Amino acid sequence: MKNRSIDSYIVSKGRNNNLDIFRFTLATLVVYSHSYWITGTEDGTESLRVMMFFIISGFFISASYNRLNNLKSYFKARALRIFPALILVVLLTVFLLGPLVTTLQTGDYLTNYQTYHYLKTLLLFDIQYDLPGLFENNPETLVVNGSIWTIYPEALYYIVVGILGFTKILNKQIVLFLFILTHILYFIQFPIGHLYIGFFRYFLAGMLFYQFKNKIPLHYSLFLLSGIGMYIGYLTEHFADYFVFFGTYMVFYFIYVPKIELSFSRQLGNYSYGVFLFGYPIQQTIALLYGEGMTPLLNFVIAMPIAILCAIVSWNLVEKRALAMKDKPIKSIVPTFSFRKQWKKVS
Repeated sequence: MKNRSIDSYIVSKGRNNNLDIFRFTLATLVVYSHSYWITGTEDGTESLRVMMFFIISGFFISASYNRLNNLKSYFKARALRIFPALILVVLLTVFLLGPLVTTLQTGDYLTNYQTYHYLKTLLLFDIQYDLPGLFENNPETLVVNGSIWTIYPEALYYIVVGILGFTKILNKQIVLFLFILTHILYFIQFPIGHLYIGFFRYFLAGMLFYQFKNKIPLHYSLFLLSGIGMYIGYLTEHFADYFVFFGTYMVFYFIYVPKIELSFSRQLGNYSYGVFLFGYPIQQTIALLYGEGMTPLLNFVIAMPIAILCAIVSWNLVEKRALAMKDKPIKSIVPTFSFRKQWKKVS
């Protein structure tokens, strides 16, 4: 059992790992960290959560392309995972939550062009944050859903993986080169896309661990050394930079080594995306209804069960059904109707 590689854990455990628990934990951290912003208090855990999110994404998205080994299947799988729940939360936000909590008259809200401007969020590259009359007096003013900004860079990184896979250069050498290049661009303060370059380092760290999964041992001593490295990074105020290396190791150690048995762990993983998407507008609504003086903990305690409930509904009614279409032809996913056939049925 000594010095077992990541790959050996994947082979022996399959899906019996702690990924689902980890994903749900990250989603919970999203809601918890946002409770500070929403109640008017700054919180330092947001960037940590985002870093871990991109690390596991880089690893498992690489695994996804390697498994499918087909560009069309890969992008179809990614789209079916991202868009159904996103479409649901955007539509519910615009047409259900909006009319209920806007300070405008319902008719004015529904005829305001900014209301429909929010639908551009579904394009990913033009994320919208405000709706007319919503949360104008909240501590976190006007922001309807502050979680979804990460979906845009995530989609960009998916495209990079797709291009590398399609061109047959999704390998150790290229990923390592991109990892080094991204760090150089980040540290020289490259002026274009600096934020996305910074987060791409973590996505690439996950990709790199996947490429070298048969070479990287998961051992308790290395886990402890990584913890020490993280502490040094904290003391020297370079925590984020150290996390790319030491934090990535600790993340995969936690996912594969400890044996945490929960009969409902798979369900937790299923609900994590829904919690991530629904949490913020729920928290903003709670802050609006409560008024002044709400603490972050109270906001979190009230919002989290509601977010889980919405995630359960989203998973069972939308997400699970969408994912069931992964192996179906694209034509069957978007039904086409023959007007002649429909007319015959009516007549």
